[in-house]
Amino acid sequence: MFGLPHLERTLKGGRGACIAGMAIAAAISTTSCGAPVTEVTISFGGSHVNAALWHPCYPAVSAQGGCTSFGNPNEREWYVASQDVVSRGALELVAVRRATAGLSADGSAKLYDYASGMVTSHFSFLYGRIAIVARIPARPGTWPALWLLPADARSQPEIDIMENWGKPNQVQCTLHWMSKNNTEQSASEVVTTATSLAAGWHSYSVDWTPRVLTWSVDNKVVFRYKGPGVPNTPTYLIANLAIDGEAATGTTFFIKSVSVRSSDFHLNGTYR
Repeated sequence: MFGLPHLERTLKGGRGACIAGMAIAAAISTTSCGAPVTEVTISFGGSHVNAALWHPCYPAVSAQGGCTSFGNPNEREWYVASQDVVSRGALELVAVRRATAGLSADGSAKLYDYASGMVTSHFSFLYGRIAIVARIPARPGTWPALWLLPADARSQPEIDIMENWGKPNQVQCTLHWMSKNNTEQSASEVVTTATSLAAGWHSYSVDWTPRVLTWSVDNKVVFRYKGPGVPNTPTYLIANLAIDGEAATGTTFFIKSVSVRSSDFHLNGTYR
């Protein structure tokens, strides 16, 4: 717990820390019961993605080799580290249309139509709140997503903080889990906003307790789930820009900051 070896531990309102150009504000407060709570905010300064905090593929995959999601056969991208860019105070996940060498699910060579960007976090947490400030591309053929997976390398339960399929004022929030008889279950909400989520910065967050998940967009509650399947093990964050259609080259998913508040927060988790 509170595995923050690289972060300066401060009281609320104190100084932050910096890892190779990335601004990190870290604080420890207490709950009403006296339990310590870690609050971490990561912003993107400098000019590169820092390997102390982020990995450019799924956890078990080498950063040099690249990866994709074999569970979604319609995806046309191969994720490579070169498409993760830090510029103008934001992380940019950039998709470009070019033949990109990768692998198929059986390990054989395959050419993908797009190279794109993704990151997975070197931090994990159990319960609390996570909020990401981002700007979606909202272009045809794009599938940006912010989601949480178990830190023990299982594929379920999965908390989809936000997914978008090209519409500028619509996102989906979902929980996926496996039932006791090993069948996949899900609960979701399609959220329509009055303003374009591709214009300016917008906040996507989940509040997570042992029994309830609550999703918010721009701090407005849009979906609440209480029932079976709520995760009870630590999770890590994934941000990616998938391509499942004809997308314009140079399409970009921007992420400005990531904030976590939890009484069970770990940096450099054992799932790697």
